Amino acid sequence: MLNIDDYIQLAEAVADEIGALPVMATFKGLQQKIATDDLLKGLVRDFERAKEHHEEAQRFGDYYPGKDEVRARLIAAKSALFANPDIKAFKACEKQIQQILDQLSRAMDDVVSFDSGKSGGCCSGGSCSCNS
Repeated sequence: MLNIDDYIQLAEAVADEIGALPVMATFKGLQQKIATDDLLKGLVRDFERAKEHHEEAQRFGDYYPGKDEVRARLIAAKSALFANPDIKAFKACEKQIQQILDQLSRAMDDVVSFDSGKSGGCCSGGSCSCNS
C-alpha cells in the first residue's frame, strides 16, 4: 500500500507528463506571445476595458446613458480579440488541456466514487444499513 508521499510523487509525475505534451509547449509559447506582443496586449487591454465598462453599465441597467454603445463596443472588442489567429490557437490549446484534465479527473472519480444508487446506504442520504 502506498503512503501519501507516494501518491504525491505519482501526481507530480502525471503533472510532469502533462507539462511535456506538445499542446503544453504550444500553449506556453502562445501565452508568452500574448504577454509580450504589443498588438495582442492591445487587443486584450481593449477587451478588458470594454468588459469593465459594460459591467459598470449593467449595474445601472436601462438607466445607464449610452448602454447600447457600451454593449456594441464590448462586442466589437471581443470579436477583434477572438478573431486573432494567435488568440484562436491559444483558446484551442486551453480547451484541449482542459479536456485532458477533465478526463483524468473522471478517471480518478470513477475509481474512488461510491455507488450511491443503493437505497439505505451511508452515501444515499437514507438511514445506514451497513454492518460496520
